[in-house]
Amino acid sequence: MLKYIYTDEHRINRFDRYFSYIDTVKDRLPESLYLFASDVSRYELRGQKSLHDAWIEEVIFQCQYVENNIEDSRLILRLALSSGNKISICYAGVVGYDFHGVPSMWPGKATDLLTHEVSLESDELFSHFFVFDRDVYLRVLFRFFSIEDKIKGRKA
Repeated sequence: MLKYIYTDEHRINRFDRYFSYIDTVKDRLPESLYLFASDVSRYELRGQKSLHDAWIEEVIFQCQYVENNIEDSRLILRLALSSGNKISICYAGVVGYDFHGVPSMWPGKATDLLTHEVSLESDELFSHFFVFDRDVYLRVLFRFFSIEDKIKGRKA
């Protein structure tokens, strides 16, 4: 569930509360996460870096164990952007995730990312919530964040 991004009476997503919120927690977010979350171009309807209308290419969950204790847990999300570019997001120190990947209709068709929202859950624990069409969503709770943009054959 989105906390700060909302839909107005004309059914248009509004980001004013979200970007205000991100500015208020700037000093509590890792720099890489703040730069990503505050980058308006990641939320535009069209653009080279926009995640809007992206498709999930891959979700990988990894755990490393020492005896019966989890040493590290990661979730890697690879998206194909509508611009033809790709993005790979790595969440480390993952403490939980919730993924509903079965579309409510047309299961043989790709689901488009509608919007996404980063939030601070507690000291050093963050959330990234993705809302796709047809009731598909992904929420990741994590401690560390990194991103790799792949712009048409080159890394950015």
